Amino acid sequence: SCIDLGEMIKNKGHRGMQNFINFGKEAGASQTHPHSHTVERPNMMTWESDEIEIVAINSLNKLHDPFEEYMKKMRDSNHFIFENDVVFIIAPFAPSYPDQVDIYPKRRIRNVLDLTDRNNDISNFEREVLIKSILGVFHALRDRRGVTDFNFGIHQNDFNSNGSVYRLHFHIFPRNKNKLGGLETLFGGKVVSVDPELTAKELKEHYSIPYNN
Repeated sequence: SCIDLGEMIKNKGHRGMQNFINFGKEAGASQTHPHSHTVERPNMMTWESDEIEIVAINSLNKLHDPFEEYMKKMRDSNHFIFENDVVFIIAPFAPSYPDQVDIYPKRRIRNVLDLTDRNNDISNFEREVLIKSILGVFHALRDRRGVTDFNFGIHQNDFNSNGSVYRLHFHIFPRNKNKLGGLETLFGGKVVSVDPELTAKELKEHYSIPYNN
């Protein structure tokens, strides 16, 4: 459904799209069922100047992929959780919320529209592994860290982002353990009471258990 909505948003001339899911009342979902939001990224007045800056950054990134560099650094750290040929999963060293987990596709996928074989050569197997990996993190956070409510954000590039190294990736922001006070809400601060290394350690143990079902 996210891909279909993205096609509609692109065909209407919008520069890109934004996606997020609220799961549970603590994450802002007043309904008892999980539901997603897909909206267009507006064409701002500053879009042209943004594009000039993006072109300059991309010209530098042709020699340097920050995502590859980041995964290489995290692979040898206590933030690493799991990887296979399709996905790379970590508890980030700069989390926004306790027990945050980030999921990165190994392939350079720009946005959700690249998950279709109409726009890319990605296979059904890769799509299945990617989606099941996201679902697996939901289960691991629930079983190991007691996470029941969370926001799930999809970060992605614009539709016309040819040549850009910025790639599609996913953030899981647990909310039932994070009680922001007035100052934190006012100034946009985050109170992260759980070391991300602990999250990574426990989820890594979760992934080491054979799955027999």
